[in-house]
Amino acid sequence: MHVGPYQRVNPYQREVSVSDTSQSPASDAPTPAGRGVFHGTQVLDAPPARGGRGTDHGPRGRFSGRGQSRSTGNHHTSAPVPSSGRGAPLSPNAAPGIHTESAPVDGRPAVKGKAPAAPIQSAGALRAALRAQPCRLNVLTCACWFKMMKHFDRPTPDDLKLLVEQLPTLVSNSLEKTLNEQTYAQWSSLFLKVGNDPHGRQQLEPLLHAMADWLNGLPEGLGPRAVGTLLYNLQAMPSTPGTEAVLQAMAWHISKTPFLDAQAIGNALYGLQNMPSTDGTEEVLQAMAKHISPELSLSAQAIGNALYGLQNMSSTPGTEAVLLAIAEHISPELSLSA
Repeated sequence: MHVGPYQRVNPYQREVSVSDTSQSPASDAPTPAGRGVFHGTQVLDAPPARGGRGTDHGPRGRFSGRGQSRSTGNHHTSAPVPSSGRGAPLSPNAAPGIHTESAPVDGRPAVKGKAPAAPIQSAGALRAALRAQPCRLNVLTCACWFKMMKHFDRPTPDDLKLLVEQLPTLVSNSLEKTLNEQTYAQWSSLFLKVGNDPHGRQQLEPLLHAMADWLNGLPEGLGPRAVGTLLYNLQAMPSTPGTEAVLQAMAWHISKTPFLDAQAIGNALYGLQNMPSTDGTEEVLQAMAKHISPELSLSAQAIGNALYGLQNMSSTPGTEAVLLAIAEHISPELSLSA
């Protein structure tokens, strides 16, 4: 007799069909007696114990979560294992706020000889992991948290100093395919959120030099979104050798990028606000001016962001080139109310 998704093979042995969570029966739905229900784990029921019913944990043989098989006499049962909320058991040595899992995390699979990466949930978790378990961090996991972190939970200057010390370890723990423009754009969120803190700016200098080296090592170049994000996140940074190195690396990529859309142009120029005229800013401005062609459709928002980013800029050939290019997009028909 066919009952639900389960098929009785013989009176003493049954095979439970494996289905994903979306196809699994609801937790409050009745379960046939003697049938263990696991979500995502295959279980073979043993011959029924006394009373004609399988050995169960909980009413009517209902299980939830993942389990581990254990032997009890001449039959097997499955014991639930505490879970981290993502289906994998927690390590007793996991740092606070760090999920230690054997499954792939954030797109980074477990690598032979290396522990899988763990997502960060707070500045305290980052601090604890950098001190005790740096092998469980990589560039991508840190970049994801930098993008999501709140201003009230940003790293302290001591945390940034520790991050600089462990940066070679983070890079060595990273898969080569994750060291790309998306990861670097997310990492640059650290400059925006910590750059406003005068006590943390000094510790960002070596991280800016590291970002410049990463950008110079990108053979595939940068797309429009990455260009806009990386320069936008520099708006809080002062003029330092590290900032200059990033600007020069960005200028090279902008000159090689075949196309920049209106949003990328507006965000990129917005990030240059209050920066002094240096070789880096001049190179960026001249490279940006070439992308502001008459054929490009600039929105009112993009024009406003671009002009706002040019405030306090000195009169240089690069500034003049950008202003002239933007002026061609301002006409009586264009509404600048936005």
